[in-house]
Amino acid sequence: MEDQFEAAQKRLESLTERPSNEELLNIYGLYKQATLGDNLQRKPGLFDQKGQYKWKAWTSRKGMSTEEAMTAYIELVDELLVNTSTPKRLPLDPPGTFLEVLSPSDS
Repeated sequence: MEDQFEAAQKRLESLTERPSNEELLNIYGLYKQATLGDNLQRKPGLFDQKGQYKWKAWTSRKGMSTEEAMTAYIELVDELLVNTSTPKRLPLDPPGTFLEVLSPSDS
């Protein structure tokens, strides 16, 4: 499972479009839960809006096991790759070849 999780992290870098803020927060929360477990940090102050969103994204995963968080992270990354309409070169492709990832509307 850890190998698949690490591969998903690398695939995430191949996105050609920036995910939405909501998707980024989901990715963040799942990553933190998978790697560190439940959030035990204090909630950021009122003026740290970005920190509060990140804290909430991680805290919302409380009780989720490492394996569940890794699986959900992998599925989310794969969903983001499939829903991107622009073909991209994936990092594991051999040099000189391209693997196209098509959106559901193209199939």
